[in-house]
Amino acid sequence: MAVVKFLTLFSLPLFVRGQVPAPSYLYPGCVHTGCGTKSCPSGLRQHIRTYEDSGGNYCDAQDSLVCCPFQSRNAQWVPTKPTDGHHACPTSNPCPSQNQILVYADPRGPGGNVCLDPGPGSSYWYCEDQPVPNPVSSVGKYTYQGCYSDSSNAHALSGGSYTDYDKMTVDVCAQKAAAAGATYFGVEYYGECYWGNSISSSSKQQDASKCTSYCAGNQQQACGGLTGQIGLYVNPSNVVPKELSSYKTWSSQGCYSDSGDSRSLPNTYAAPSGTAMTVEVCCDAAAGFKYAAVEYGKECYYGNYLASTASKQSSGCNMQCAGSPSELCGGGNRVNLYLNSAYSQPATEKPSVGSFSSMGCYTDSSSARGLTAGSSKSSSMTVEQCVQLAAGHKYAAIEYGTECYWGDTLSSTSKQANGQCTIACGGDSKELCGDGNRMNVYINSDFTDPPTTPPTVGSFTYLGCFVDDPASRVLPNQNQDTSMTVERCITLATAGNAKYAGLENGNQCFFGTNLTASGSDGCTKACVGNSLETCGGSRRLAIYENKSYDPGHSTTTKSTTAPPSSTPISTMSSSTITTSTTTTTKPTPTVVSSVGSFSNQGCFFDQETPRVLVADSMDDSQMTVEKCVKFADDGSWRYAGVEFGSQCFVGNTLHGASGSSSSDCNQACPGNPAEVCGASNRIGIYQDSAWVDPTADQLADVLQEYNSTLVQVLDAIDNYKSHIQQLKDLRNQKKRGLDSRLAVRQSQTETILLQDITRDSQQMRFVTELLDKAARNGNHLFINAANNDVDRPTSPLVNSDSLSQLQEATQQASEVLSEVTEAAVDDAASIASAESSSPLLDLERDLGVAGGAVSTIGKAGVATGVGAATGIFLTIVTLFGIFHHGGGNTGGGTTTVPPPTSTTISITTSSTTTSSSSTCSPTQSPTPVIVLTTRDSTRNEFDTLLSQLKINDTTITNQIVYDSINFRAFAAELDDCDVGNLQGNKIVSTISRNIQGKAETSDDSSSTKRDSFVRGVVKDPGPILSSVEVDEGNYTMLGKRAIPDEFRNLYVASKLKDDIGDPYPFHLDWLTSPWAQRGLTGSYLGFEHYLFEQNANLPVNVRVYVLDTGAREDHWDIKDKIVTSYDATRLDQVVTGVTDKDNHGTCMSSCVGGVFAGVFKQANIVPIKFMETGNAPPTLLVALNAIALALKDKDESGVEAGVMSMSFGFEVKDLKVVDGQPENTVDPFADLLERVRDANIVAVASSGNEKSDDIFSNTPRKNGGADTAMIVVGAATHTSDKWEHSTFIDSSGKGILSIYAIGQYVVCAAKNEEYHYRREDGSSPATAQVAGIVAMYLAQGRTTVPNAKAYLLAEAARLKGTNWANDGAGAHPGPGPLRAGIGRQISCTGGSQATEPAFEIPDKQIFADEILSEAITEWDDVEPDCVIPMP
Repeated sequence: MAVVKFLTLFSLPLFVRGQVPAPSYLYPGCVHTGCGTKSCPSGLRQHIRTYEDSGGNYCDAQDSLVCCPFQSRNAQWVPTKPTDGHHACPTSNPCPSQNQILVYADPRGPGGNVCLDPGPGSSYWYCEDQPVPNPVSSVGKYTYQGCYSDSSNAHALSGGSYTDYDKMTVDVCAQKAAAAGATYFGVEYYGECYWGNSISSSSKQQDASKCTSYCAGNQQQACGGLTGQIGLYVNPSNVVPKELSSYKTWSSQGCYSDSGDSRSLPNTYAAPSGTAMTVEVCCDAAAGFKYAAVEYGKECYYGNYLASTASKQSSGCNMQCAGSPSELCGGGNRVNLYLNSAYSQPATEKPSVGSFSSMGCYTDSSSARGLTAGSSKSSSMTVEQCVQLAAGHKYAAIEYGTECYWGDTLSSTSKQANGQCTIACGGDSKELCGDGNRMNVYINSDFTDPPTTPPTVGSFTYLGCFVDDPASRVLPNQNQDTSMTVERCITLATAGNAKYAGLENGNQCFFGTNLTASGSDGCTKACVGNSLETCGGSRRLAIYENKSYDPGHSTTTKSTTAPPSSTPISTMSSSTITTSTTTTTKPTPTVVSSVGSFSNQGCFFDQETPRVLVADSMDDSQMTVEKCVKFADDGSWRYAGVEFGSQCFVGNTLHGASGSSSSDCNQACPGNPAEVCGASNRIGIYQDSAWVDPTADQLADVLQEYNSTLVQVLDAIDNYKSHIQQLKDLRNQKKRGLDSRLAVRQSQTETILLQDITRDSQQMRFVTELLDKAARNGNHLFINAANNDVDRPTSPLVNSDSLSQLQEATQQASEVLSEVTEAAVDDAASIASAESSSPLLDLERDLGVAGGAVSTIGKAGVATGVGAATGIFLTIVTLFGIFHHGGGNTGGGTTTVPPPTSTTISITTSSTTTSSSSTCSPTQSPTPVIVLTTRDSTRNEFDTLLSQLKINDTTITNQIVYDSINFRAFAAELDDCDVGNLQGNKIVSTISRNIQGKAETSDDSSSTKRDSFVRGVVKDPGPILSSVEVDEGNYTMLGKRAIPDEFRNLYVASKLKDDIGDPYPFHLDWLTSPWAQRGLTGSYLGFEHYLFEQNANLPVNVRVYVLDTGAREDHWDIKDKIVTSYDATRLDQVVTGVTDKDNHGTCMSSCVGGVFAGVFKQANIVPIKFMETGNAPPTLLVALNAIALALKDKDESGVEAGVMSMSFGFEVKDLKVVDGQPENTVDPFADLLERVRDANIVAVASSGNEKSDDIFSNTPRKNGGADTAMIVVGAATHTSDKWEHSTFIDSSGKGILSIYAIGQYVVCAAKNEEYHYRREDGSSPATAQVAGIVAMYLAQGRTTVPNAKAYLLAEAARLKGTNWANDGAGAHPGPGPLRAGIGRQISCTGGSQATEPAFEIPDKQIFADEILSEAITEWDDVEPDCVIPMP
């Protein structure tokens, strides 16, 4: 909306500026002509006729004109308001719309005063719409920065100025500023121009609508505003942005990471059109919030909570703010973060208090309360206080900050009103306590609703409560059931075609067709199967009548045991039940083969007496096999049996079990009709394969396990109790005010103790899990050993007293531990939510709970005498004495349970971690490390760990998180205390120093530095695209005459055409040509060139992951082979599509599967870029990310197998993070390679190119060995000798080096142009070739991933023999490693000795014109000689 500027007839205008060439009562730019004027000057338009000339004189009967430069629209006269009989000049804009402006004020009246009494008639203002031009976005090197405040007393820009109220434009002002070399310029008030190199601190950004007044020289351009606003432009190249340290109540927190997938702050602010982003704009938009952040120059985010994924960064915030180039506004995935010191945490809804949990906000009314059982009012009301008042009731509600209401029924007039409870509690400003006629409602999960009587169930209607007499039953047919419900009884009555159904005493059902009874009350007892329903009472029968009862209904009589019941069923009627037969279409149920460790044993005959399983039973109208198995597992029973649809029987022995046909068990489970649940007198039996009848030693072992776990529990409670006591003592010292000089130290100590208590809460949760598991194991075995329902030659090892003692002891331990855990968790929550550094904790409660638990658990020791155990420990040690060394309940004696070393298992990470009340003091400065978490850890555990680290001010520099494959790692700066604590964390796999690796680079000299590619004259490749396609027209197929069937898909590899000759991939000949197959006997056709299969359909889909410098994806050799690619150097997001600045990665992909240079011509290649060049090797974190991306792609693509080619290494000695760690003990690749193997990927690694290195000193290759699946490849020459630079020394004795492939003078694709090739030496191309061979074997179905290494070596031994010379001093003992080969030789008869062909060293660079096919079409023309392989 345009801002109106008007001039009244005052002697001074509202905003003082330079002289405007028009009367003060005209709009600037307008002119007043003389009397009798017929037309306006050129460029101006007529607006109105007036009664005066430009000098204020009357024109008598002749009019004059007011002429303005803009088009007249919606013009109107507006009368002024009379004051004391006169028409006074208004003091504000009188126009009806603020989009209109004052053009002219009619000054008619006698005298010379500015504002006179017009006499008869009225005085008017003339108003019309103002044109709204837009600011120019850019002009020359300048861009529009926004609308800013200006003042004639203190201009925003003070370097220079220029005015032209007739011809001013933005372009004119820009030229003036550029000539002065100014960084900024600005325009305002139609014709004013200012410039300078800095903006005054008093100038602030304004609403964009205030800078929409047109320029005098171009009405389509905006020249700032008219009331002190300047449209500001900037030359960004002249400005060096800096971080704005503070603004109002906001202070900079530095540069933080951000991600589009996981924003650091949840809310986004989009500035209105015309307002460019600055730190000030973003902070103003985030007013009332805790954090604001600017990103990518123009984005603004805000919120009250910083995401756990956001971490402080040392670089990346380098972009100018769009609205203020002198300010930093983040960068790509980087934010400049600001903290609001005025932020006050708003009250929030407390989710739960004890058994009460929040239902949200509800309406209420003083005339019709939502809860009516009771109420209380207190100025110090809290949610906790109200819940305490409502104890025993179903609902509690807090209203208007101070009022509490409770009851068991929430009125239907109270409706949900989420978001409308905004008042803080009078006693706790952090909690929400309703609002006016609004209440926060809580529901009590411990509350049990009184049972009610269903008025109808199906066609049955409740008649009332009647007296019953056991001696003379009202209804004759009876069923007693431990799962009785009204619905269950109605089902039984319906099955018996009864008119009446009656429930009594909670668990009894009666039914019949006649009713004679007297009414009563007392039907209030809850059903045992559903506590919300009433099932009569003592001698009181709740009777239902079937309103659809048809006494003449046709029935089929079926003789069977009465419907499902629990054991014993002594009160069941023996009479036959008549049930109606109906025909419905149901799914055919099938037998569930297994549930967990329980497996189906078949269908068996059963009867009411005796049962096959007699230990216990249950009946459930929603029975499934899974429910019955769980019932057995919970009771530690060996067998579970389902029968008659809804019945479940359990036990440890099958009594008189006789097998029946499987088809006899055909009744569907009511809870899952797709499952079979036995049939009438037929039981489907399931047996637990994990069940054991334990020996005494096994019982002693579980007691030992429980005792050991209890020691850990006691240690954890002692630590918590100690920290609470220290905190209490410290606060008592503070209260006494002992020495003010200790205040700082006391505050630091308190912070440490609070961190310890938070960690204690996590530790308590952990030991709770351990103790629950140990208790379950112990109780299950003891129950098994105590059970009489076991066919054993002697009486049970455990009697009822011993079983009760263990169960009571474990239950008691669980209860006291739960109390301590609850207290510790409450403390941690209070610490986390507290705004002060000294949160309010109930220390007396904590000490009481912890002290009581310590006393109850007792002291570990012997059964009696000196050092005797106490508490729960005494029970355990006494039982242990009974069963130790094969005893039983007849044994005894004083026996000591040997307690384990007490080790507190902690997940804490701070350098200030305490253990047993001691504080670790770091001796090493924080070091960049990588923490890899275990595969079985969860995302929640990972986030918890990071949160804890951040609480302890640990710097998290980066993260790798791929939840789909459970892969998580992070980079941090940790000292030795941090590392020590993390090493005890159950979710931490390895902690390694984040070092740089070493790329395996080489050339044909003794240097290990790879040649840079030399560009030459590039020839036009001509029609090349079709010749690189893989088909019979471009790969010549061998002639078909007399060739065995297995070789009829063989093709001959192509050559490159260039000016020098026709280079051929010699390294491929070395793999298949007979002259190189020194292990073969017999005669073979002497092809000197590489033969390969071109199968139409490969049985196995395989991907080859090449971890290197990327790849030139449009190169002739590989462009049709690459299925996708990833950039692992981008840790912030998954980036597909890579380039190659180095050549190495392009070459490796070419060696794997290139059209010309590749081993496996049908390879699916996935280049993963994890370093830019060999001179800039990757960090460990990037290497981990590369492997993770391969695992992720394998998982998401669904391919059956994969191969990973790796040509890099990390010095193992440099990975250790703590001084004094033994060599070779820190290696994250040990874990990573297990993940690779388990993902069905073969790992292939280079041995290295430093002949004096030890293979065992570098990882990942050190993880190879004769007994591992990993393949480690060395480089051989074209004569099959070890290449002089290839690493071979192996101090491990494991036989790490697996095989050699040719690694000298290998020709492969080069990255500079799509038709360039190069020469490459080293173990890297050898490794890529072997990766291609393995991928080919897998794809052709010749082998599997677990057997790939063995198959590769077996083929190599068959083709090239095993008698290779040892590599020399330091090598693995015995013959040297095998040489790679591929079995594609064609047998023939006779033959002469093969000779090694002449070898020419290829050029370092080859500029190919095209790829040529080998001209072999008929045997008659070019049939090769029959040769015998070289010895």
